[in-house]
Amino acid sequence: MNLICTGNKEKKDFYKYLLNIVNHVSSFPGVEITIDEFVADDSLPGNIKVDALLSVENKYDFVVCLGGDGALISAIRRMGENQLPILGIHIGTLGFLNTATKDNYLDGIEYVIKNNQSIKTSRKSLIYVTFTNISSDIVNFYALNEIYINQSNVSRLLELKVLVDKVKLNNYKCDGLIIATPTGSTAYSLSAGGPILNSNVNGYIITPVSPFSLSSRSIVLNDSSKIEVVCNDNSNDITIYADGQQSDTLLSGSTVTISKSKIYAKIIRTPFDTHYFDRLRKQLGWSK
Repeated sequence: MNLICTGNKEKKDFYKYLLNIVNHVSSFPGVEITIDEFVADDSLPGNIKVDALLSVENKYDFVVCLGGDGALISAIRRMGENQLPILGIHIGTLGFLNTATKDNYLDGIEYVIKNNQSIKTSRKSLIYVTFTNISSDIVNFYALNEIYINQSNVSRLLELKVLVDKVKLNNYKCDGLIIATPTGSTAYSLSAGGPILNSNVNGYIITPVSPFSLSSRSIVLNDSSKIEVVCNDNSNDITIYADGQQSDTLLSGSTVTISKSKIYAKIIRTPFDTHYFDRLRKQLGWSK
């Protein structure tokens, strides 16, 4: 069995946890661990293998990711079309996606190693986005949480026409527009006043940020819908973001096409994982 480890190396004690994982995995016969070059460091043992997460296809059985939600999203984005089962270990301050913690991460890894043929995963669909950028290149993004469109530098309202399955939904005048998945419903969309969607709901949320009209509210659509966002012909500084980690500038007057990807993130579930509602109560402070 082969696994590759990645994460957010800026997190406190990241390399302490990483070395614990390396030592623990090394105690299992026939199991090899590789470190993603994204987090490789001189403090790691000199004989440890280093590889790029971008080249994971058919080389590894699963991914271990140390950090917060952002680290997990980054790893999923970098895997692209070659999604492997991924075990997220939470060492951040706020997180909904990771299924292991500082207290049980070694147990979680051991569980996956011993039950590799029968592990369960939560399949989370990605948003697929295609658009033409300011250089007239056709660009594709994948996003797990959300796509966000806003004015890059000018402090004025953004004007966007939104079509759903070729039918006009609305002309939005706002500071920005969010298209979020159920996974992303607890991220930026929630901060902008959008609803929380349970992870098993097959839907997308369109949430305007600071809309000019008080009647412009979030709306939930079936994720089988094709969403088109038409930019104003006079705007040359509209930026599109995928999960806040990847961005590009749109060509003036271009159309952003958003649909459900055929690619799914595969987040590993373990017996140590907590229920989604339990995590909601904890992270949103409902139990206080």
